[in-house]
Amino acid sequence: RGSETALTQVEGQDAVFIGLGQGRGYLDYKGSGWFLILTERSEEIFAGLYALIQQFLIISGIILIAAVLVVFALASRISKPITQLRRAVTEVSNGSYDNPIVVTSQVKKRNSNINIGNGPGSDELVELASTFETMRQNVNNVNNNLNALVINRTKQLETANDILKTKELQLEEANTNLVAADKAKEEFMSMISHELKSPLAPMKLYTEMLLKTNSAALGLESPASTGPNFIEKQKKGLKIIHKNILRLETLVSDILDVYKLDIGTLKLQKIYLNVFELVEENIRELKPLTEDKQIHLVGDIQAAAKMSIWCDPNRITQVICNLVRNSIDFVPEKTGKITIRADIYNNTDNPAARKEKEQEKMQMVLFAVEDNGIGIAPEKIDSLFRKFYQLDTTLTRRHGGTGLGLVICKGLIEAHGGKIWIDKEYRQGTSVKFTLPGRRDDTTMEEDNYNNIENAKGEL
Repeated sequence: RGSETALTQVEGQDAVFIGLGQGRGYLDYKGSGWFLILTERSEEIFAGLYALIQQFLIISGIILIAAVLVVFALASRISKPITQLRRAVTEVSNGSYDNPIVVTSQVKKRNSNINIGNGPGSDELVELASTFETMRQNVNNVNNNLNALVINRTKQLETANDILKTKELQLEEANTNLVAADKAKEEFMSMISHELKSPLAPMKLYTEMLLKTNSAALGLESPASTGPNFIEKQKKGLKIIHKNILRLETLVSDILDVYKLDIGTLKLQKIYLNVFELVEENIRELKPLTEDKQIHLVGDIQAAAKMSIWCDPNRITQVICNLVRNSIDFVPEKTGKITIRADIYNNTDNPAARKEKEQEKMQMVLFAVEDNGIGIAPEKIDSLFRKFYQLDTTLTRRHGGTGLGLVICKGLIEAHGGKIWIDKEYRQGTSVKFTLPGRRDDTTMEEDNYNNIENAKGEL
């Protein structure tokens, strides 16, 4: 039946029993099918195998331990430079650029700052570390340059700040001095104006009284030695005195007005004033000034007759008087003509005017003082509103004045929200125009006054 092997015990020890099957046996002996070949103890049989296995295990353990040691050694050689590089790069990323990137190993050195072994991948680590070290040096140089620049700029800013503080103190001191000077100047101007006007007032009063009083009532008689014209000469002298008193009074007032306009302290008492009444009153007051030269002074109001302007009446009267006085000086005698015009000013190109119309429903009233005088040269028009400017600057000039009249007019008109200019297209003489904010007069007036207004579209 084949071979069979069985494990049994002989004398208390493991033994191996090996038997071979008889198969069909022999012709003369059929047999039981078994017969004994060998019986031996298992220790002796498997001793060589056990020894071989023990040797294999010992050798495998030694090899495993050696492999582990080799792996640890190789891992240390490979990972240590990478760890050092990672730490160095971390320091750089955290902003520390002063420490060089040094990667070391126990193999021979390749670079003074970068020491990498000759193992696998060492060339790549050398290149990587070299690249990072170059980057660190560049960044460190840039950082050092920026720090030096920041320190330099900080010092410059500190110096500039110190200078600025010094200038600020100086400016404050200068501003204090200017305020004190302005105050002293204002007090001085007020004092001078008062002191100049104080003696002028009685001089003007007594001169006018003497001119209006009959010479006989004063007990004045012409001496026989001087002839009958002596009293007339005295009156002429009084007229000259009175004229110069008025000029000096005007000069003092002009200087004070210009000063107030410059510092912005001129106060305006504004009310709504009817245009017709304003022009009529000014013509009535200015008529006596035109009688000596027989000048024709008229008014032309047209559509503005029922308009009222928002103004200080005294100051606008001052403007009109200044302009008319200038015209009187330059128009011819007997044939001279001065016209005060007023009309509605429709300036749709002016955004400020449109805004004023929309918000306050106000219109601009256009005034013009025109004459048939000698006119103004075009090249001199732009200089007329400068202080102390004179058309005739020769020593023999016929017309007086301080050159402040038009300056005051300009300041007063602009203080009212209007503008003033010379009409360059006017060819018959001179035309000075100015605008003032106004509105249609809805107040109730006397019937005869309105009739006068309706008739005022021609001459007043």
